[in-house]
Amino acid sequence: MAYSRWINSDFYTYWLSGQQEQGKEKQVFMVHPDLTNNVEITFPEAKKILEDPSLLFDNEELQITSTADALELCGYIEEWFEDLDNEYGEE
Repeated sequence: MAYSRWINSDFYTYWLSGQQEQGKEKQVFMVHPDLTNNVEITFPEAKKILEDPSLLFDNEELQITSTADALELCGYIEEWFEDLDNEYGEE
């Protein structure tokens, strides 16, 4: 499932399928800031990012250039968490 596409965002983001049988903690959120780069964000990393969005600026591959970019990406991660809760139950 895609959460954003380049037509309406600077990021193409989606839930990487293929890990569903391994549980919520093993899930991966993919971010493509452009055609040549992709960044895997694990569930534990995503939890830390939502607690401290400034962590997004530490990963140069994500190409986060503004607070608006960071907040946009956090919004997609929050949507992913909602889908994870629907699939695996809330913590």
